[in-house]
Amino acid sequence: MLTFTGERVIPGAVEPDLWNEHVSRYYFAREFALNRRLLDIGCGTGYGTNLMGALAQQSLGIDISPEAIQYAVSHAKNGVQFCVASADVLPVPDQSFGLITAFEVIEHISGWKTLISEAARILTLDGVFLVSTPNKVYYAETRQSAGPNPFHVHEFELTEFQNALEQAFPQVVLFAQNHQDVLAFAGENSVNSLAGYISVPPVLADSHFFLAICSKKPLAVPAFMYAASCGNLLRDRETYIGLLKQEVASLTQELTATRAELLRVQNQLERVTADSTRLQSEKNVAAQSKWLRLGRRLGLGPNLQENT
Repeated sequence: MLTFTGERVIPGAVEPDLWNEHVSRYYFAREFALNRRLLDIGCGTGYGTNLMGALAQQSLGIDISPEAIQYAVSHAKNGVQFCVASADVLPVPDQSFGLITAFEVIEHISGWKTLISEAARILTLDGVFLVSTPNKVYYAETRQSAGPNPFHVHEFELTEFQNALEQAFPQVVLFAQNHQDVLAFAGENSVNSLAGYISVPPVLADSHFFLAICSKKPLAVPAFMYAASCGNLLRDRETYIGLLKQEVASLTQELTATRAELLRVQNQLERVTADSTRLQSEKNVAAQSKWLRLGRRLGLGPNLQENT
């Protein structure tokens, strides 16, 4: 039984934002999958390979983890095949795949340069290689409190990522992958295809993830949007704000009660301190009494020390 470690995505075992972040890349890749031979490098549990495999001519998913491949094989669909293999040692012939994907893999291996050159070797002349990785600059900012990701071997800034790919591929188009608000126009009877408009292109260097579309021939690639659900974001926000207000009200009530209790304890402490000071003062006065000093000489009365 696979368990989520924080890296490999398991369907049904991760929170929605993380799931959408990963599965959206495969929906983008599916736009290139029709009637192509597909290789999914670092396929993990195989959910993305299955998704693309519904359109591909033939599909193969590989991963270094036997446990992940075992899970993928048990959940295989659309005639997709899976096998254990390393991302930087691809045992397949030259120009044998028309679509190669490597999503969130390249930063996990020391042989990332070999992965790129191997992808170039086995990609057909009219094929497409899709590769994604986190933006090192953005990723470091978001993990300041948690520290570096222990699963990552080599993270990329924009220039290094682009230069490495351009050494192997004549054509490299870089996209940003970001979570951002959209205004959706759709209905219960709308089709799955989606038209969209982006008013301002994203700044690549500031993006959350880089996604590169690599090829051996020029390729026009339109922007792509993935809508996680047909929910109303503003309504969801209002619901969330309402829950936060309830939580703040409850915490405020607890804080008020705690302050009242603290004030009660402080007042009680002040009374005890005043009583102690008064008793000490009375004791000092009594110790200076001539009659007490005479009584001590006669062995009578309490034995109070003069210097107390």
